[in-house]
Amino acid sequence: MGIYHFTGLGKLPGAVTSPLTVIYILLKSAEIGNPRAKDFFQYSGESGHSMKGVPECLVIFTSKGIINGMKPPTQVRSQLLPNKKFSGSVLSIMHDYLSSITEALALNYVYKYGYIKKIYLIEVEYQNFDDCYPKANTFLYVYRDKECWINAQAGSNQINTALIISGSINLISWKYYYVKQATTELLDIYFLKPDALKNPDQYVDKLLEVWGELHVFGLGINEVIRNLVDEFSSREKINISELKRMLKEHGLGSIFLKYSGDSVSKSDQFDTFTQTFSNKWANLNNSSEVLAKAREKGILYELGISTGKVLRP
Repeated sequence: MGIYHFTGLGKLPGAVTSPLTVIYILLKSAEIGNPRAKDFFQYSGESGHSMKGVPECLVIFTSKGIINGMKPPTQVRSQLLPNKKFSGSVLSIMHDYLSSITEALALNYVYKYGYIKKIYLIEVEYQNFDDCYPKANTFLYVYRDKECWINAQAGSNQINTALIISGSINLISWKYYYVKQATTELLDIYFLKPDALKNPDQYVDKLLEVWGELHVFGLGINEVIRNLVDEFSSREKINISELKRMLKEHGLGSIFLKYSGDSVSKSDQFDTFTQTFSNKWANLNNSSEVLAKAREKGILYELGISTGKVLRP
């Protein structure tokens, strides 16, 4: 089983392609036996998997403008492929770069032979957290049985915040990652040279230095809220001992509750908290159901693996 990457995407594709470049070069280094590269993926994938850490699916939250073919506001370029001109839409550049770089690294099976099975595009109102959050929360919830990595730097602040919060409360994300790079027009990392394609081993230490991870604690708070909502649906108050037992099971203290003697009731803030952070599409429990619902809502697209064209699935 490969990794499911969840990411936003704005006007500059490098926010998505740069960290994936790090991953692909480390994959190639691990393949030829570099111990630090192998350690990077040691907890990923299934036991005995021949290519631990390979991206399997990209789930991209982005705007209608990007989906409809918006071009970057500036010329983008690659350090690894300096003689190749990347032009066209943000999505076509992203696809062209990723397919080119994996081929150049002799990781052809990633794109040509179907290891990446899907690239989903989810249309969001990228400046509206109340639109981004339920979509992110829904998709991360139904992919909770997968190994999920979250790109914490691509797309708008609203998209990134939605991904981080929903990943945390659902207890499913393995990594929240970013790369330490200020040159936004680059599709890869600023210090890379073309020789990294043939001799990636020499760049492993520096790549690990620019790779960053946010240490976000998994709260698993959705289960707590769900339990409390179930309890309050049949009665106005519950016993304090019941509450303490419930919270202890999840390792949490009390949240937005009112105490009275030996009983506790929910506050107005509890309802607000519940509506905000439990907000996802209702009665959907697996990826097939969610994809069907997203298709029905008209917000689901795919980027063709072989063509780089935006498709309606």
